[in-house]
Amino acid sequence: YGQYIQSVLKPQMRVRAINTYEKVAKGSLGTYYGTNSGKPPCFVIWDQDLGSDVTWLPGAPEDKKSHAYWVFWHNLEIVE
Repeated sequence: YGQYIQSVLKPQMRVRAINTYEKVAKGSLGTYYGTNSGKPPCFVIWDQDLGSDVTWLPGAPEDKKSHAYWVFWHNLEIVE
């Protein structure tokens, strides 16, 4: 499933967390902005403020820094 999501997910697509991962609760909605070679690799700006301070991905909206969180491919489903 993770490989499928990785192959079809594109920046600016809406996503939902399909399980809880650290600060991100199952069912949370957000916008995917990109990836890097890190673990976890998926940079998402979540709709709710997580109070986070994570490594930033250039090109994401700077005014949503506390909403950002990195998750794994298998933590996401596409909702658009």
